[in-house]
Amino acid sequence: MVIKSIKSSSNNNDIDQATINVASLRDSINKDIVGAPTTSTAGSYDIKNKITLMQKYFESLDGTDPKAFERFEPIFRKMIHPNIVVESDDHPDMHYDDLLSLVRDNFLPSGCVSELLNTIDNGDGTITAIVNNHLPGESGDVTRQRAYFSEDGRVIRVSTKCQFGQMIDRVTALRNSSSEPSDVGIVVDRYRAFLEAFDGSDQAPLKIDDLYENLFHKDFVLVTEEGEKNLADFKSFTKATAEAGQRVEVESIEAVGPDLISLSFHVIKNSSIVLVQRIATIKDGRIIRSDPESDDDTTFTLVCSQNSSSERSDIGAVVDRYREFLEAFDGSDQAPSKVDGFYEHLFHKNFVFVTPEGEKNLTAFRSFNQGTTKAGHRLEVDSIEAVGPDQISLSFRVIKNSTIYVKRIATIEDGKIIRNAPESDDDTAFTQALRMRN
Repeated sequence: MVIKSIKSSSNNNDIDQATINVASLRDSINKDIVGAPTTSTAGSYDIKNKITLMQKYFESLDGTDPKAFERFEPIFRKMIHPNIVVESDDHPDMHYDDLLSLVRDNFLPSGCVSELLNTIDNGDGTITAIVNNHLPGESGDVTRQRAYFSEDGRVIRVSTKCQFGQMIDRVTALRNSSSEPSDVGIVVDRYRAFLEAFDGSDQAPLKIDDLYENLFHKDFVLVTEEGEKNLADFKSFTKATAEAGQRVEVESIEAVGPDLISLSFHVIKNSSIVLVQRIATIKDGRIIRSDPESDDDTTFTLVCSQNSSSERSDIGAVVDRYREFLEAFDGSDQAPSKVDGFYEHLFHKNFVFVTPEGEKNLTAFRSFNQGTTKAGHRLEVDSIEAVGPDQISLSFRVIKNSTIYVKRIATIEDGKIIRNAPESDDDTAFTQALRMRN
């Protein structure tokens, strides 16, 4: 690829002002660093690891990808120190929020792309990145950026020339000339990811917790039948929704204006389903307001009532946990400790295990399973599926030399298994398993 007429200040001797052939530039760069150290360290972090992360950082700066910021942001937070200062002649003191805002609000939405041409280990704990920034309507803009690292391995200072500052100005001008105040498509994608994080699993509260900052404005307002709720109230409400195991199924999310999004989704808990339809308003690339579509909307109250219900939603989460529990019986020496880690979150304190010898409580069930794992029995799951709002059908094999086929029905209460009974009255799998140990 050939880059023509690259502009540079007169005092920037790193970049030739004539036509530059990028392939030749790479060759000359490599010649410059022959014999340069490649395994020096700064603090306790290896330079090679820093270079690898830097490569991922620049790879994520691809404005042609609608989800580029989703890839960029976690890398940015991992690589960039909160106290970073970016120094250039035209912009002497860019900081953390300035840099993040530049990428989120200007660089990526404008379709700009960064191409990392090379990295140089300077041998003193710093790395020089040579980057070609492609802006729409331009052939390219090559800059050298020297990165300095803090003790924790993150970039805390970047020193570059005025050409970098001029590029920033042109990127900002590109976005300012756009007719739309924000890229509503990116916000739509983020909102969809936020709603889909409500999957009824135990991990849902953690999933949604990571998504507030980049989706909701600090002055966010949720309009409800009980009045307006601020961002802190909204976080508390949605956290309770996730912790109650409520699941969200998205019907539609679409832009209906340059700064408006129409939302339609279902909040589901067992047989209870609440249809939510709202209009979200965008400001500075984030949701600042969410209004119900109709004046007589009562969905906030309905969802709150489901949050306080004692019933645990999404039987699928229990199915997944039970599958993991059975798969922990892998015949290994670690199986007893693996299995022991599941009881608290899977089985109810009043659990009953029905056998030909009578009903066993949770303590007896744990003792039985401990004997099974210590004997080296291995379980292979044939099927685990929900057969009702509070029942799971189990089919698996117990294997050690011979094979025992087990079919049982598990009953759920408050999101945990409270009863496990054989599928047929003449089941003898429990007795066979005891004999197999001998």
